[in-house]
Amino acid sequence: MNEENEEFKKKMEELGEHFGGLVSDETLRLLASYSLGHVSEINIDDAVNFRGKVTVKGSVLKIYGVKDFSSSKGDGTVGSILLKLMEYPNEDAIVRAVFWNDAARVVEKLSEGDTVKLRGHVRKRDENVEISVNQSSDVEIIEKKIREISGAYIGKIEDKEVTRAAILSDDGVHKFIAESNTAEKLKKLRTGSSIKVTIMGAGKELNAIDIEEIEEEFKIEFTPVSKLAPLKISNLRGRVSGFGKLKSFKNRTLAEIYLSDETDRVKLILWDDNISIYRKADIGDTIEVYNGYPKVGWDGELEVHCGWICIIMLRTA
Repeated sequence: MNEENEEFKKKMEELGEHFGGLVSDETLRLLASYSLGHVSEINIDDAVNFRGKVTVKGSVLKIYGVKDFSSSKGDGTVGSILLKLMEYPNEDAIVRAVFWNDAARVVEKLSEGDTVKLRGHVRKRDENVEISVNQSSDVEIIEKKIREISGAYIGKIEDKEVTRAAILSDDGVHKFIAESNTAEKLKKLRTGSSIKVTIMGAGKELNAIDIEEIEEEFKIEFTPVSKLAPLKISNLRGRVSGFGKLKSFKNRTLAEIYLSDETDRVKLILWDDNISIYRKADIGDTIEVYNGYPKVGWDGELEVHCGWICIIMLRTA
């Protein structure tokens, strides 16, 4: 921090007047540096006692996702991550970073292992240090983590703008975007092919850098409808046996389809882009649901919700 610039000098004077000579010049310099967003020499635990924004650099350890909420003050969006700090004197310190509204959408672009620089307000919550970020401009993605996912190829997903496809790995189903040469490689694959995809990105924006077939075998397994358990993400396969309503709920559109297999029948609740299946499917068509979310509905019956993390493949009769 350049202590000769006018902004720094002005902040030193303001803090000096505020504390009335009760703190040393060294402390004033640290406080001034902190209030202007520079905390390379301030312990993150001490930063909770000061006002203003702090700038930290760290590696993303865990992503908790993004969700919308409603409160007495209005509607909003929030997302959060766990961050391992990288710079002195805070190396290896673990903090939770919470992103609000505009800033929350940046979380969807992050992957575990990414290096980021954040600017926000520090506070303690349940004895843990937390940094709140309110603007997307206060988030800088310094380095993206590249990772590999191996699994069974599910197929291409219809999208008017880009080529999307999906892979089923040991830890679930992943959608990714394939462009130019990777999109060409998809044409040679069949459903169930064992592949390894080199991925960059996170959330809805997984981009395939490379795709290759591998010898390791991956089996696509489906849960029988009669074995579905509430709140346990599942894959299921069956035939369309009926159609329910197409309706709006909290400014979103949903559709109802009934799926039957040899064990039982269940209602699917289709959200967002998955509604297209409602318009295209016919009685008797085979559908495969990946990442379905079973839960008990208002009528006490089990239903499977199919949101943006869910993939539905239509295999026409």
